[in-house]
Amino acid sequence: MKASVEHESNYRRIQRFLSGYDVDFTDLGRLLVRLLPQEGPYVAVLDRTEWHFGSAPAGVLMMGIAHEGVGFPVAWKVLPSGGESGAKSHIEVLERFLAIVEPASIEAVLADREFISVDWMRHLKEKNTPFAIRLRSDRRVGLSPQGSSLPVRMFA
Repeated sequence: MKASVEHESNYRRIQRFLSGYDVDFTDLGRLLVRLLPQEGPYVAVLDRTEWHFGSAPAGVLMMGIAHEGVGFPVAWKVLPSGGESGAKSHIEVLERFLAIVEPASIEAVLADREFISVDWMRHLKEKNTPFAIRLRSDRRVGLSPQGSSLPVRMFA
């Protein structure tokens, strides 16, 4: 890139360069994992973020590998406008992640409290993937099939 030309000219140059390539995101994810300064078992992290391309916001659901406090992206999905995601999107990103990282090499999947859903947790369990999902302290947890429950802070 030339510093002396306008940003838009450099941007168009990058667009023209990349327009001739089809990116296989699974291969890209495998490359990113190989570049990590560690080997498994991995702590996988799931989070939603928002990036801006110029003035246009783009919500991204991303699953990566945690290393020394940094999440390195491995699999992701651009979300529809509004950026909200549900269990279907979470499962889709997990499946993309598992196509890159061997399930046996996952120590745990970590996620924040926005990723609580029965379908999502059931899918993790079916894949024999250990997970830890943060809960709000006032979230009620059932103790018995009869329906009694207590706030999760009572278990901490």
